[in-house]
Amino acid sequence: FLGVLNFYHSAPGKYQPDMKPELEVVSSYLALALERLQLQADLTARHEALATALAELRRTQQELIDKERLAAVGELVITINHEINNPLTAIMGAAELGKSMLSLGKSERLTQHLDLILESAERIQRITEKIRALKQARATTYVGEFNMLELPRDS
Repeated sequence: FLGVLNFYHSAPGKYQPDMKPELEVVSSYLALALERLQLQADLTARHEALATALAELRRTQQELIDKERLAAVGELVITINHEINNPLTAIMGAAELGKSMLSLGKSERLTQHLDLILESAERIQRITEKIRALKQARATTYVGEFNMLELPRDS
């Protein structure tokens, strides 16, 4: 706010020189009031800008949390897929070999393959128990840019 306060009066002698101090005080108060109004308007504008920035920051923070959760789920999926597919592949292979040995009458080799099937199934059971008991996860590089959770090794 810029302006001029004019105490001019068309009637001669309306204002006396001895009134100058009082008029200066009035003009000072008016200037302070105008300055306060300007500062309040500036403060309101800054408050609105900060509120907008805070809302944007909170939205961005939530997006980051959501992305981290999604990344953690992705690591868990990769871990489960990797850990379960290894013994599952052995189970499937041993079962296929067992079927062919059964047709050839080789029961001793069939027993070995059935033992492998049982061992691999027990490994899957241990993996799922580890995943269920997982309380603290550390990620390790799996392939390229993908990570997987590091599960404790079998004893």
